[in-house]
Amino acid sequence: MTWICPKCNANEIDEATVRCTCGYELEVQAEVVDYQNIGGALYLVLAGLILSPLINLGSLMDQTKNGLPKVPLELFIVLISFSFYVILPALMIVLLLKRKRILRPTIIIFYILNLLSSLFVYFAVKSMPPPEVSQDALTNSKSGVLVAIIGCAVWITYFLKSERVRRTLTR
Repeated sequence: MTWICPKCNANEIDEATVRCTCGYELEVQAEVVDYQNIGGALYLVLAGLILSPLINLGSLMDQTKNGLPKVPLELFIVLISFSFYVILPALMIVLLLKRKRILRPTIIIFYILNLLSSLFVYFAVKSMPPPEVSQDALTNSKSGVLVAIIGCAVWITYFLKSERVRRTLTR
């Protein structure tokens, strides 16, 4: 930061200098950040949590358009998927809006479980014999794993390192 000393009119070029050679000290005002409200990248988290259940609910409805599965294991998987991809994000929206501290570990666990779920789907699809699985299904499952890895890398790091998250989620 270049500044001119109002006392002796000297040009100070050094960015780290807040004191002139004549003894005058430049007043540096710290930026005050309001952590009382949700802001910054937490808006993206909120948008993702709102869109996620809507997208996943549509996907679950497509899977069950011919009725619920008759096989108990398949029905169990659909119910677990529903609770994981629809109910849990809705709960996390409430936690975020109420600024609850528990959101931080909850969302980290959510992203880890999402990655594990994507890996499970990928390996399940990959283990199927060729006539039963299409190349599109394999490509989609690979894409799902890649998206989950990127999501984990971005959002887990954000929730662990962010000062805004630490100071906003205080209740």
